Amino acid sequence: MASGLFFVRPDGTAWHPEQLSRMFYKLVRDAGLPPVRLHDLRHLAATMMLAAGATLKEIQDTSATPTTASPPTYTPPSSKN
Repeated sequence: MASGLFFVRPDGTAWHPEQLSRMFYKLVRDAGLPPVRLHDLRHLAATMMLAAGATLKEIQDTSATPTTASPPTYTPPSSKN
């Protein structure tokens, strides 16, 4: 039976959020990337979706943003750099 969880251990049980964060930060560090938070990736994904032509509704549905919340204020990166 599917748990509905995105990140699960091999046995299907949930990871503790702190453990996931530690693993993520280690991967970022080991890859030599600049510091980034997991939450920042949510905003990056939404920005990339918007830049690719997704509607705000599609972004809300994908990011599990409640429809009763105000629309996100994502702005695509400027192409003038």
